[in-house]
Amino acid sequence: MNGYAKIITAVLLFSLGPLLVRLIDLDAISILFCASLIAFIFLLLKLFVQKRTKEIFKLNKGVLLLIGLGIFTTINNSLFNTAIKTTTISNATLTHYLAPVFLVIFAAIFIKEKIRKISIIAMIISFLGLLIILSPNEITFSNAHFLGLLLGTLSALFFALESLLKKFLSKD
Repeated sequence: MNGYAKIITAVLLFSLGPLLVRLIDLDAISILFCASLIAFIFLLLKLFVQKRTKEIFKLNKGVLLLIGLGIFTTINNSLFNTAIKTTTISNATLTHYLAPVFLVIFAAIFIKEKIRKISIIAMIISFLGLLIILSPNEITFSNAHFLGLLLGTLSALFFALESLLKKFLSKD
């Protein structure tokens, strides 16, 4: 399979995720647990087949970052799946993709990256878009759509933290 076909296949499979979460008659945490367990089993089998079992118990300086990455990924996925179950898929996805906005802010704070003018313009446009999405909704926690939008935005926050930790881990 050539590179384009692999990318198209990956996009199609990943785009089905929210639809499957919405259709499966389980709560968001149960879905996440099952997906994580299946992934864990396959990764463990791969390590055994490749005779790389020593890597399972190898602790190095990045282990705390790896644990943090696992925690942020779990929180991100839990919030996103719950947002999908709470509001429309489009609302959950749109707010989840505010992650680059948070990533620019976190990169400036934690790794001292400069914020460029174009990034500031993009962040303003993104927040204006969020306000437009929020405007027709009653802003109360009893409103399922508002709660879903809030959960999607929080998932974006943790997705940005997850991306930042991956940048730190990529050095090792």
